[in-house]
Amino acid sequence: MGEFTYGDLAVGLNSDKSENQDVRTIKQEYARIIDRLNNMRTQEGPGEKGRLLSIAITEAQTAAMWAVKAIMIIDQRNKNLDSESDSNKIL
Repeated sequence: MGEFTYGDLAVGLNSDKSENQDVRTIKQEYARIIDRLNNMRTQEGPGEKGRLLSIAITEAQTAAMWAVKAIMIIDQRNKNLDSESDSNKIL
C-alpha cells in the first residue's frame, strides 16, 4: 500500500502488523467511512455541521478500536483453547 488516506491513518492501517484478516477488513471498512465523513466535513467548512462530522469521525475511530479489541480477544481465546487441548493430548 503506497499513500494512506485520512481514514487509513485514523484507524491505524499504516501501522497494522496484524495477520488477522478480520482486523484488517474492519479497519478498511471504518477507514472508508471516515474518509467519506472527512470529505463531507472538508466541503462543509467550519460550523455546526462540521463539528458534528468531527464527532462522527471520532466515534467511528472509537468503534473501530473496540471492534478490533473484540476480535483480538476472541482470537486469543481460540489460541488458548487450542493450546490447552494440545496439552491435554496423550502422547
